Parts: sequence; C-alpha cells; structure tokens
Amino acid sequence: MQIKSDSLQSDSLQSDSPPTGSETGNRNLEISAEIAIWNRRHQLGVTFDSSTGFTLPNGVERSPDTVWIRRDRWDHLPASEKKKFAKIVPDFVIKLLSDGQNLTELKEKMAEYMAFGCSLGWLIDPQKRHTYIYSENGDVQTIPFENTLSGGEALPGLDVRWADVI
Repeated sequence: MQIKSDSLQSDSLQSDSPPTGSETGNRNLEISAEIAIWNRRHQLGVTFDSSTGFTLPNGVERSPDTVWIRRDRWDHLPASEKKKFAKIVPDFVIKLLSDGQNLTELKEKMAEYMAFGCSLGWLIDPQKRHTYIYSENGDVQTIPFENTLSGGEALPGLDVRWADVI
C-alpha cells in the first residue's frame, strides 16, 4: 500500500506534520492525549490533531501536531469556515520534532504562529529531551523533559512533565 500525502491535502497546505514513523506517531498521540484530557476536564476550548489545517493571516495553511483554540474564538467562526481550513490562528500549538525534520525551519514556523497572535507554543525535541517554550511576549525558553511545563494563563490548569509521557 502506498500513501501519497499530497492527494490527502490541498496543494497550498504546508504541512508541519508529514507522515511519520511509528515511534513519532505514538509520541504525537500521547502528547495530543494530554491536551485533549486537560481540555475535556476544563472545557475551555477545542483541540485538533495533526490532520487539521488552519489558514494563517498570510494565507499559508499549516497543520501543527496539536492545536488548541479557545471556545469563544472557535464558536465565533461561521459553520462554513469550520468545515475547511479555518482562517484562525490557534491559541496554542505543539510541534514534535521528528527524524528528518529541520529544527531551524520548525523554529521559524513557531515564530510565525507567535507573530500572528498565538498565545503559547511548544516545540518538543525528543532526541535532546527538551521543549522550546514560545510565549506571546516573544520569550523562548528551553525546558528539560524532567521539568513540569505549565499552560500558564493561556491554558490554566495544564501541567505536563514529558518525562512521564514520552
């Protein structure tokens, strides 16, 4: 069986998440599950996985590994917009660095999300076992997997320690 990702996506979609190997797929699921479980408990927004595309203000369509959008912002979109690559900047994005991906390019994409108004971004590097935390004030911190990450004001009550998850 052959999978052609181009046939599954629009020509203009610039996927942050090409098809991955099994190890990366498992990590993506575990990471997304943490956010989905938190969201189910707090019911503050909606979550999306890597198969979902979003159109940024510059017209580029992106599909990060995990996305969370505040409920009020999502509910404000027309139903027709929700059926396609919604024109909305996520409030929170996660990107998992996988084998063969360029860290510099992913950092540029994270900076792009933040420039368009994303509140929080996590770029996870499982090989180096740390996460780059992108804050809306422009700060980027590097946090080891052994430390607990907080969703802060953007995602209140979200606390994750990647050493326990992936």
